[in-house]
Amino acid sequence: MKRYIFLLLIGISLCSTIFNTQSCAQADKRTHINRILFVLDCSNSMLTKWDNKIKIEAARSTLIEVVDSLKNEENIEFALRLYGHQSESAVENCKDTRLEVAFSKSNEPDIIKKLNEIEPKGTTLIAYSLQATENDFPSDLNSRNLIILITDGLESCGEDPCAVSEALQKNKAILKPCVIGIGLKEDLMKQLECIGEAHNAKNEKHFKEIIWEIINRVVWQTSAQVNLLDSYNRPIETNVNMTFYDIHTGNVQYNLYHTMNVKGKPDILFLDPLFKYNIAVHTNPPVFKDNIEIIVKKHTDIPIALPQGNLVVTFKDAVSTIADDKIKYIVKKAGQREIIDVKRLNVETKYIVGKYDLEILTLPRIIVNRIDISQVKTTTISIPVPGRVNISSRYSGYGGVFVWEKNKLTKIFNFGDRAIHKILALLPGDYKVIFRVKTVKQSEKTIEKSFKIESNKSINVRLE
Repeated sequence: MKRYIFLLLIGISLCSTIFNTQSCAQADKRTHINRILFVLDCSNSMLTKWDNKIKIEAARSTLIEVVDSLKNEENIEFALRLYGHQSESAVENCKDTRLEVAFSKSNEPDIIKKLNEIEPKGTTLIAYSLQATENDFPSDLNSRNLIILITDGLESCGEDPCAVSEALQKNKAILKPCVIGIGLKEDLMKQLECIGEAHNAKNEKHFKEIIWEIINRVVWQTSAQVNLLDSYNRPIETNVNMTFYDIHTGNVQYNLYHTMNVKGKPDILFLDPLFKYNIAVHTNPPVFKDNIEIIVKKHTDIPIALPQGNLVVTFKDAVSTIADDKIKYIVKKAGQREIIDVKRLNVETKYIVGKYDLEILTLPRIIVNRIDISQVKTTTISIPVPGRVNISSRYSGYGGVFVWEKNKLTKIFNFGDRAIHKILALLPGDYKVIFRVKTVKQSEKTIEKSFKIESNKSINVRLE
């Protein structure tokens, strides 16, 4: 028994050899209650021999050892659900499951007593038993709920335990279940992998090792370090949010803002090794790292290439008194349609190194293609300072503002059909207003007014 308690505590001693005392204190800080529900197969096949011992006896002795050894651990609670133990197999009772011992402090004697009393007799109803576990865990936001399913067979009642498990995980009722097969053939064991993390015990000793390895991972979080690399493979990028998703359900497990420690190194994280993760780093555009596995009792380095440079769009030559900071621009990856970002002028922003297309929402719009964002540099795009035109008319009508481009007129603004009073900020250039009063029914009565815009200057155009 001491040997398995040692397995549980070895993470502390390993931590002290790798990190300083302060880091280990963090690793030992367990803020969650870990609730572990054993769902034990008590169908009649559990009375058959396995490794020179009856299967139920092997499971019984190991579970008794676990709950007895950890009865003084403050942050662990156990519960016991059985199935196939109330009705004979000939009855085919597909609802034969019950929570025999509920979660509570100091319930270990009740669990041990019930384990010593059980007599396998019924059928294998995995799906219905898993579904019933949804109400077995107390409503507590500060707990981590794990099911350890122990079985020597497959579903016998025609239900789908995989779908049940997936629904429980998506609803965040439980963590990903752990399934331990007792002497199953490999092809049968593969059919249980969709339920959760699956282990096939070869013998009683192996079964015991699997149980303790799972318990170890539940109790102790494991250290990791996310290295955000620049173009020269240096882990110097920081101050971005990282979202860790459970690879199986897609649920968010962590939202963390990356930082550096006092020594200028990436901060040490303590992550739950029960999950595999997909990581999204919320840069512009976001960067993804998939299929990250955290190894128990080992420090995991997670390198993510994240070279960034800066971009700012500003006015050329002078400060604008016309447009202020109201002009925005759209950022896209070069040659792509998806919008990455929308920013205001004069705001310096980081983007992943590469080429980008900009659409600056002036009147008329400015298109800048394939600008280059380089590592730790600021790319500056300068645009002309706008001027202002005040267009007015006592009458409603149809029309708009056109710009002369390469001896052609292009409409850049459309009036509504109400009385006109528009103040527009326009880039320097030559323009024309074309307008017809709504009540006038002759095309020849169209009004045209040409005007010129200069930076930081205002003009009035009256449509009469």
